[in-house]
Amino acid sequence: MKTFTLTLSLIMLFSYAAFSQLGEDSFNYTSNEITLSFTTTDNGWSMENIVITHAATGKSVTGFGEWFKINRNGVDADYSGPDGWYQIEANGCDYEFNEPGDKLELSESCAGKSKTYILTLKK
Repeated sequence: MKTFTLTLSLIMLFSYAAFSQLGEDSFNYTSNEITLSFTTTDNGWSMENIVITHAATGKSVTGFGEWFKINRNGVDADYSGPDGWYQIEANGCDYEFNEPGDKLELSESCAGKSKTYILTLKK
């Protein structure tokens, strides 16, 4: 029984780690059009120090954000999308992105217009 419980716990831990939000760290993503910098806190559930800068205007906005996790019990059985996403609200605009890596796909929705940016992690 102990072996079964330990095995089940390890499986749950690894599956959570493979499909969880970012840990606590600071990130800076950039493209020719936009720069996004932020810090994740609370084991990756919250975002702080968010600054979004549009290169064309040089204007920066700040905001707040958090991780939203999909309830796998509430989606279709054949759903194959991400297990969650980050959502940011900044000066009346909404931004979303899935779990980032070296690249990040940032969706912007502002004043009824939508745009997607591909950003690269700046190291």
